[in-house]
Amino acid sequence: MAGPSDPAPVSSPAITLVIDRLEDLLAEAGSKPPVLDRILSRGKFTSPPEFGGLGQFLELDWPGEAALTRRVDAPDDFQGCWLRADPACMVADINRVWISPIPAGAVESDLRQRLEAELKNAFADQGLDFDWPTANRGYVRCSSRPESRFVPMNSIGGRGLDEVLPEGPDQSLWRRLLNESQMIFHQARQPGDSTRPNSLWLWGPGQTLVAPESHRLEGHMGGSPLIDGLADWLSLPVADGLDSITGRVVAAWQPDPAESAEANLEKLADQWLGPVWRRLVSRRLSALTLVTGTGFLEISARQAWFFWRKTPGLVGQDRR
Repeated sequence: MAGPSDPAPVSSPAITLVIDRLEDLLAEAGSKPPVLDRILSRGKFTSPPEFGGLGQFLELDWPGEAALTRRVDAPDDFQGCWLRADPACMVADINRVWISPIPAGAVESDLRQRLEAELKNAFADQGLDFDWPTANRGYVRCSSRPESRFVPMNSIGGRGLDEVLPEGPDQSLWRRLLNESQMIFHQARQPGDSTRPNSLWLWGPGQTLVAPESHRLEGHMGGSPLIDGLADWLSLPVADGLDSITGRVVAAWQPDPAESAEANLEKLADQWLGPVWRRLVSRRLSALTLVTGTGFLEISARQAWFFWRKTPGLVGQDRR
């Protein structure tokens, strides 16, 4: 097997994997798969202030999550400025707030229709158009890109409520709409029902942009509407498996809200981290980057051999 002193291959196949809520899963899980422990310990984690997600890592003029996923959810109506307005389960106390996406099928079609009608009215009263094209993703059409700062859902866990509410010149509008959406969901929720959403979460503002002529990506492997929308925007080809990668490709993995943290981490290890790790240590991949809610962790084929590193490199695991 190749060792850490071997020369790097001529080509540089690498993968960037976007993982929703990884910090939350690590905080909730009683244990984690050994391969994940090795990656966290031997990689280098970078957490920039106000991390801008995948767009910041790729150094792109980022159109925003809403503009990219809208290309997938409404391919005939994606031009313009958009804000994500996703149904979510939110739990808040005096000091912290926890929020997570709803499990698939958590909102029955008839209930969703009633909620959508009431939400449309609430947003229309403010001169805005609310649209709920898929069960887990809603949108607000805006006349211009919102000026407030919005915190992505996967960056919220354990932070104070004041830290994650919209903040900026037009914050009063968005905070008022969040409160109104909570009241609408509360009226439709049954007592003791913890799986149905109790709020919308506003985040990911963006607008349609012309794709750049050059960028760091050469392909994609799907995994989320964000990656599919990014691929559509940049005209990225699909990579047919890990062994077909010849440059940097991007993919995503999303946890199942209905599964435990331990079960989700095991799936992550089985589906992605285990196969990628084997290719790292054998130099068939040159690098892996995990993009999380608070930063990105990079590990090269050389670093995969740093067996003496024992301290996890991903900050935020002990936030709870």
